[in-house]
Amino acid sequence: MMPKMRQRLTIAAAIVVGAICWTFARPYLQAADGASGLTLTTARVGMFAAVLTVVIAGIPALALGMLVSVTGHPLAGVFAVTVSLAALAVGGGPIDGWMVGASIPSDYGSLMIETLVWQAGVVVMLVVIQRLRSPLRSRWPALAFSDHLGIDTQIRFPEAQALAAGAICAGFGGVISYFFMRSTDSGQVIGVLLLAFGIGGFAAHLILPQSNPVGILLGPAVIALGAYGYVLMNFHTREDVLAAWFNGDLPGLALALPIHYASAAVAGCAAGVGIAQGFEAAKAKPGNATPLDIVEDVLTD
Repeated sequence: MMPKMRQRLTIAAAIVVGAICWTFARPYLQAADGASGLTLTTARVGMFAAVLTVVIAGIPALALGMLVSVTGHPLAGVFAVTVSLAALAVGGGPIDGWMVGASIPSDYGSLMIETLVWQAGVVVMLVVIQRLRSPLRSRWPALAFSDHLGIDTQIRFPEAQALAAGAICAGFGGVISYFFMRSTDSGQVIGVLLLAFGIGGFAAHLILPQSNPVGILLGPAVIALGAYGYVLMNFHTREDVLAAWFNGDLPGLALALPIHYASAAVAGCAAGVGIAQGFEAAKAKPGNATPLDIVEDVLTD
């Protein structure tokens, strides 16, 4: 069985190296005028080249995430990849620069499209992990140190129960983010999304425990699309949006970019599910599980 500390170090190493790989892509993804806020549609190299850049930069991060998933919980790899992506999101700065230079509110429509592009990347990541994790564990059994808490986790097309869990996650995550996201500061946006959807993923798995986490991992995209759609439907001129922004009347959910949802929010969902599974495992132990038992399961599995 792999030492507990070794798995933690594997996750940490995957996050650090993945973040470095993502950082190399930042100069290509920044706006031509250097404005803050990374979006694929305003990247200096154009949207198609920006997507290609993300794919190339994401290959090493995905490979490391796959290693993390092979050695432990399937969602540990998802967590490692998305947390490393959050480093790129933070480095790109807040949405402010995009807001000043964009044709708002119409460009919120482009953010909706970009949300789907990032979500497609999340889906590809999940498919790769699902398809390759078991074969790699069989081919190189030395990597499969233990089954961890994710032995029953199956990443597949979400059925009704998985979609219901996703709705619960989106509800918790969206409401908490709505009340606590009050600034465009990248640190606050990332922190709130990570915490809010961590709670969302935790609640969704406890309320509807299941082996398929895909519905929960889709929750952030639903909230992003809803927030951007709200701006499109309720604001008609640039002046309206800017006035609401400066007066604090623009929903905080609309101040997070698609890359923020694809990184911090999805990482929160993965962590929330893992923590919920830790609670389940602790409760299943003989005798009464202590809080220390639960924390130990969460950190090590």
